[in-house]
Amino acid sequence: MEFEGLICPKCSSGLNENDLKVKLECPHCGTKFHDRKYIAFIEYLMMNGIIEDIDFFDRTLYGDEIKLKSETEEELMDETNPDEYEDKSFRMKYIDDNPELAEEQNKDDGIKGFKKESSSEDEEDWQEFNRRNSK
Repeated sequence: MEFEGLICPKCSSGLNENDLKVKLECPHCGTKFHDRKYIAFIEYLMMNGIIEDIDFFDRTLYGDEIKLKSETEEELMDETNPDEYEDKSFRMKYIDDNPELAEEQNKDDGIKGFKKESSSEDEEDWQEFNRRNSK
């Protein structure tokens, strides 16, 4: 059965039903209709019985519409936030055990300790200096 008005969606040339059964492309412009862009045209041809061998699980055509997981698999997915339940003490232990961080901490402790020790010595030095100058 030949349809009147069956035209190529790209170049608007007339298409022959028998040619489409053999090869799903336009003989005039060479457009291959086995593409997601022409899905409506392919479905029209399927509805009218012109072509019959289209795979509805073909990812090139129906890739967006095929669900890879069922609804029950999606429901079973764990959507909890692990940070809410995670024991962070191991992170603190890592920081304590990290030698680079410990070295920096030791430098800071040495500077702080130096200030405390030197403050009393500095005070004595200043008192002695003031006594010499006042004489």
